[in-house]
Amino acid sequence: MIFARQGALWGVPFDIDTLETTGPEQVDLRFTKHLSLGPGQYRLMFDLHNVFNDSTPLKLNNQNGAPSLGGTAWRRPQLIIPGWLVKFAFQIDF
Repeated sequence: MIFARQGALWGVPFDIDTLETTGPEQVDLRFTKHLSLGPGQYRLMFDLHNVFNDSTPLKLNNQNGAPSLGGTAWRRPQLIIPGWLVKFAFQIDF
């Protein structure tokens, strides 16, 4: 259990494990085109990751302190979901 501090006043004690964040909410899309040419089958794929460009934090800072005194800002995101990612791929089955 720790104490939250605001300015010079001590706040209400709370358990840091009770603070929850939302999990990663990422929407990915894949478009596939099947082609049958000659002896084999071909598959063309287009992937789009993080369609809505959501920046959900994956890791938060759990240290407390005033940034002006060399401390860190509590619960500031340290890692967020990266932006859009586009991938092209193909597959050959023979």
